[in-house]
Amino acid sequence: MTGGIMRLAIFVICLMTCHSALAYEPDDLLKMFDYKNGDRPWETHVPSEINGTFEDALERDICRRCYACAGTAEDSLAIPFHRLRATCMQGYGAKMVIPRGHPSWKSLVVDSPEHGGLFEKTHMVRGIPEHYYEPGPGFETKYFLVPFDDYEIPTYFPAAAPIYLQYWKQLFLEHNEIDEDYFKRHVRVIGAEVRHNSRDSSSFTAFIVHYYFHVGWARVALQDFVPVEWSDSSIEETLATADEGQYLATLKNAFGRRPDLHIRIVVQKIDPIGDIASPRVVAALIHESSELLWFNIDRHLKIDRRSGKLFLETWGTVDDAANKCITSKVWLHEGVIGEIQDVACRIY
Repeated sequence: MTGGIMRLAIFVICLMTCHSALAYEPDDLLKMFDYKNGDRPWETHVPSEINGTFEDALERDICRRCYACAGTAEDSLAIPFHRLRATCMQGYGAKMVIPRGHPSWKSLVVDSPEHGGLFEKTHMVRGIPEHYYEPGPGFETKYFLVPFDDYEIPTYFPAAAPIYLQYWKQLFLEHNEIDEDYFKRHVRVIGAEVRHNSRDSSSFTAFIVHYYFHVGWARVALQDFVPVEWSDSSIEETLATADEGQYLATLKNAFGRRPDLHIRIVVQKIDPIGDIASPRVVAALIHESSELLWFNIDRHLKIDRRSGKLFLETWGTVDDAANKCITSKVWLHEGVIGEIQDVACRIY
């Protein structure tokens, strides 16, 4: 009985995810270039103009479940969420966004106080506030907006983000040998976070930048990882004593020459191109290579980790019952498609 249920489950999953051996015409392929959340998802977001005060937030009905915190040791005595751990979200003057908790884009946006703020459940303030771009029903977690270049980005870490973003940007410019103008035209930061981790009985803090690299119609979501603190006494002392002008160089030296730490700065390599092949050209290349090839623009548009070149991964089903599929890559800047390779449709 169990085996029958498993076979049925595999069959249902295959019906949902497996493509049969269909032939795709160029017009069919052109329809696959539509992104699920739009060509420029960062352009649509919650209005960020100040529309109230922090004092108003404490009195309004939409903030009944918000609790003021002082940002001091006294906060440890408060239990605003019963048994759930709480974090005092302090903005130190940064914009604070307080969602209404229903499908409305009219969030309360205020200047946070210089000291203190609002309690939030600790498990809710991890990662980045993606609902800044896609607000949804029931989302009530507060977050902050901090300036970067000529726009604002959402974060739960308003004190650290503006500082570390500048260090990351300098690392990115140097690593990819690009200028400020290219960066502004092809890189869009959508969020930043501070993450605390532990490894081998040591602890470290990393700054994570979430961003898009976009050229023409193509865009790829990327993350960079920059360790900024380490419990190792020598590194901690070195960073603590470095002045602002030397902090970046000190950071690179500290984490670039210590293979024993098993952690390093990770900044994505990009190929600084200005244009790529058009969707119509790419569709023609794919069709000429094989009528079986198809792609999902949201999952198969990628960047080569070593060269930084953009490519579109394509797949095709030759014989699903025999688990025979094919794959190939379209290199977008060069406008060429690679050789077709035989692969398994599924790996059990």
